[in-house]
Amino acid sequence: MSWMDSWSRPGKSSATPPPLYLTDENVKYCAACGRVIDSCRKRRLKPQDKKIDSTILALLLGQKDSGIEKIDVKSRFRKGDRRNLITIDEIEAIVFDRKVAGAKASDDHKEDEVEEDPYATDEEIPSGDLQGKPPNPTGPGSAEKRQEGQKRAEEREIVRRAARRAVVFGFPVDQVESVLKDNTAKTTADQRALADEAPRRKCEAVMNGHIVEPSFAKGNWSIRWRE
Repeated sequence: MSWMDSWSRPGKSSATPPPLYLTDENVKYCAACGRVIDSCRKRRLKPQDKKIDSTILALLLGQKDSGIEKIDVKSRFRKGDRRNLITIDEIEAIVFDRKVAGAKASDDHKEDEVEEDPYATDEEIPSGDLQGKPPNPTGPGSAEKRQEGQKRAEEREIVRRAARRAVVFGFPVDQVESVLKDNTAKTTADQRALADEAPRRKCEAVMNGHIVEPSFAKGNWSIRWRE
């Protein structure tokens, strides 16, 4: 019996399980979305995906002009741990040139945080206004609002896919060193060769202070280098 026959998404009251890549050497992840192999096997990476990958790498390394200057990452450092902790919201804002929401440290690094279920989804907010009235689907600007909302949702998922890939596949060590040394960009063929053959430096997904399986991370989770 395979692990997929006996394992499913953890429930809200379940104990937090460790990432699957640490407990099952046979687990397979999608190269495009970074989730445990599922329905997106046919999706291929696009130039935009590569651009986001490069942005995440630069942010993790704290590179100048990566957008790191917009984020108050120093307040997130724990004693003895100097790894940059970058949230999904921050990556999305930097990649799509939107205002980064505040510089307040995220809940992922608070020492006195309350233990919560990291896989629990946010409660659904009833549609309509504060008086309980349903929204008007044909009101002025409704079509534009729906299109904008759909666009933002798609952009957020693109960033999530890139973050999950960084967790399960990481970045080629040679690519990391190249960024640090500010070398000239490698050719596409060189990049493909590195992705297939070179040792890789991987990341981990963090939610509410827990290192979690990225396939099921919810909300504004964070990413950092693995120790």
